[in-house]
Amino acid sequence: MASINPTISSLVAHAATAKHAWENLQTTYANNYQPRIFSLCDTLANLKRDPRSISEYMKDIKSISDNLASSGSPLSNEDLIIKILSGLESEYKELSAAIRARDNPILFEELYDKLLAHEMFIKHLVPKLENPIITAQVYQNSANPNSKSRNYNPRNNRKGPIQKTSTNQSTNSF
Repeated sequence: MASINPTISSLVAHAATAKHAWENLQTTYANNYQPRIFSLCDTLANLKRDPRSISEYMKDIKSISDNLASSGSPLSNEDLIIKILSGLESEYKELSAAIRARDNPILFEELYDKLLAHEMFIKHLVPKLENPIITAQVYQNSANPNSKSRNYNPRNNRKGPIQKTSTNQSTNSF
């Protein structure tokens, strides 16, 4: 009894043999497999990557897949791959289409590597796409004829049209 987990000790304490103890445990926990399988399948069906990293997403899917297998309802490799691809955002649509079009099925580990590489590609691509937008906005503001800085008068630190003073004043000397 010392090596038995305290949560199940009450189930096996009164069993006369190890066989009876095992039957008590099986009766108690075997009935929980079906609801557990339904729960895991439901969780898997609703799992999406966003906003997690590919590593976290794949770890969660693999954990659910392993739990389904240990519950007596393993996923085929094809079902697992389809689920993974279905949970990805549109940024991964080209990669997803290429994988679906393959003649030979891709393994989980190979898909994991390809998704990690694509995630890195996307991360490096995003800053390059944002810079032209910022540059265009700055250029647009500086080229705008109604810009507030256009009418700055450095002589009196006031905004408004710069007034020219005439240096050519005519004097009446007769």
